[in-house]
Amino acid sequence: LALAMCRLEGTPEKAETSEGHQVKTGVCCTSVGQLRFLLRNGGQGEGHEVPMVALPGAAGRAEHLLLDTPSVLLSLDWPGSGESTDASPRWSTDGLAKLVQEVLDSFGWPRVIVVGHSLGAMVASKLAALDQRVVGVVLLAPTPGILRCLKSGMWPFPFRGILYLLVCAASLCNPLQFHAASKSDLNR
Repeated sequence: LALAMCRLEGTPEKAETSEGHQVKTGVCCTSVGQLRFLLRNGGQGEGHEVPMVALPGAAGRAEHLLLDTPSVLLSLDWPGSGESTDASPRWSTDGLAKLVQEVLDSFGWPRVIVVGHSLGAMVASKLAALDQRVVGVVLLAPTPGILRCLKSGMWPFPFRGILYLLVCAASLCNPLQFHAASKSDLNR
């Protein structure tokens, strides 16, 4: 596994949580490129609680899971999404889980709780199986993935709808490395 190098950038973000905790922006240099993260400080007794790592859904941004918690919260952009559009995407939940491991290695936390939404929930499940540092997982709107849905006949869309979804997902992930293709409205 490659080791990510993470650093905070500049001054705290203007956005603050309802508890008034500072939110700082940072960047992790990973094996796929730079990933932006938001780091929100915890409440009283910071350092005693287990840090939380928030993983958004597909094409999600770190801001989408900026939760109010008593502990430190690290929220990531996925490669190809949010402010991490120059990073090469990973095409599997295993690959994304290994990428999150790179980031966790950089922070050096011995234990974490992972919160994942949709795709982030799939990655959180994989990460929990791969990494002993994960002591808790919260899954928000988890999905079994498109292939399992298609195989079981549970997919509610006709073939044309599935094709549109795949084209949209591919354009967000920027598989051909077109710089403008990854600058969708969802990434702002």
